[in-house]
Amino acid sequence: MLLSTSSSRNSTGLANIRLLGRATGNDHQAGQLIDSMNSRLDAVRARLAGRQPVRTYLETAASDRGTYLTLREGTYTADILHLAGGENVLAGARLSQVGGESVYRAAPAQIIVAGPEQRARSLPERPGWSSISAVRTGKVAAVPSALLLIPGPRVVDGVEQVARLLHPDAFPKDLDEAPHP
Repeated sequence: MLLSTSSSRNSTGLANIRLLGRATGNDHQAGQLIDSMNSRLDAVRARLAGRQPVRTYLETAASDRGTYLTLREGTYTADILHLAGGENVLAGARLSQVGGESVYRAAPAQIIVAGPEQRARSLPERPGWSSISAVRTGKVAAVPSALLLIPGPRVVDGVEQVARLLHPDAFPKDLDEAPHP
């Protein structure tokens, strides 16, 4: 048997988990995983209730030629940002490829790089990027690509991590976090 799945949205990813559980005879385990994921997402929603979304540029890739890739609306990565209390500053862009000037004009309050910390630290070295307020004020962070760019259960980790970056006061450090599967 061959089973192929595709996930363009988080809701599709949850349906795929259920489908894979059914196909492998693991309906119960798939249901438990989905319940756990939904419970964690509900906890994030509760912490962010009433908070204004943070204007965010989320970079998914970069080239040496001065072009960068960002998320597009209608994707699971855009869903992650929205669930985490962020607003995509380039939501109206037709293409996911952008230049530094577009990011500058969008004036993000926070920049998140899907990738290694070194790439986030190098943003001020890009031509013109030191004039972007988020770069000047140190509102730049990296989140592992796997948490933002690969659909599956780990996207909930991505939502939680991005939510903590965007709304740190909603996630006090001294609060004991319950372990999750």
